[in-house]
Amino acid sequence: MRFSLRLLPVFFGLLVLASGCTEEIAAPPELRAYYTLWGAFDPTADMQAVRVIPISDTISVGSADPLPVTVTSVDIASGEEKTWRDSVVTFSNGAVGHVYVSDFRPAYGSEHVFRVRGEDGTETSALVAVPELIEPIRQTPDIVGGVTYPHLWIDAPRLNRVRAEYEVETQSCSADFIEVGLRSGSARPVEFGWQTRLQLRQEAAEVIGRYARLNEYEDPLALRKVTLIVEVASEDWRPPGGVFDPELLVEPGTLSNVTNGFGFIGSAYEVRVTWTPTFDEIARTPFRFPGFGDCGGI
Repeated sequence: MRFSLRLLPVFFGLLVLASGCTEEIAAPPELRAYYTLWGAFDPTADMQAVRVIPISDTISVGSADPLPVTVTSVDIASGEEKTWRDSVVTFSNGAVGHVYVSDFRPAYGSEHVFRVRGEDGTETSALVAVPELIEPIRQTPDIVGGVTYPHLWIDAPRLNRVRAEYEVETQSCSADFIEVGLRSGSARPVEFGWQTRLQLRQEAAEVIGRYARLNEYEDPLALRKVTLIVEVASEDWRPPGGVFDPELLVEPGTLSNVTNGFGFIGSAYEVRVTWTPTFDEIARTPFRFPGFGDCGGI
């Protein structure tokens, strides 16, 4: 059964930070807030997970005792209801957290209401919009002044964590993979959705430099393939200033779609697009051609 830990490292890191010191969060006086919720719905995963943190008058490290709540989610269109079960997680500092999980795969383009109902009648909820299935369109590369690979993401509500993985080749013909985040402005909203622009020549220096630092390698590198990696996210998954800073995001109200509580439940899934650069494209970058070393052409 596949779980979306792989997809959303920023948010699951945030889950840890949100309770790194405490599991129960002290509520400001006279505030109608019962739980803090953190998580994401992934339409490519078989299991969904949401962190549920009680808000109380005092701060504590939490307990493994079951929370006095019933956790459900409802698909608004179909009316199908899912029951979520508690799983207790103990963090490295001894804090205890409650992560509720449910075995289902939300449909692309669906909307869900996630609810935490207390035995006392209180309710904390969030509306979660799952993005439609987006298939990027590769546009004609621009080789004027460099090499730029544009992709059009029609009707994508939002793109997050845009990065690229480069399959490189050393002079001894061994292959390796280097992943780098794309520069600011590489993804931008356009009239029909979003566009990404991977600037190969500009990114090459960072790729070569990072490989050299990690492997103490000073010889040239060849480029075999490029993979663009993007998270298609719900429209409301937009952190302040576009920066996923966990220390900022855990502040109450900074990024929230939760009613009668704090936190955020978004939705996202990962898309990968792989291609092989042409001879002319590689020639416009600091990379060498595959087979430049002792192994001959490939």
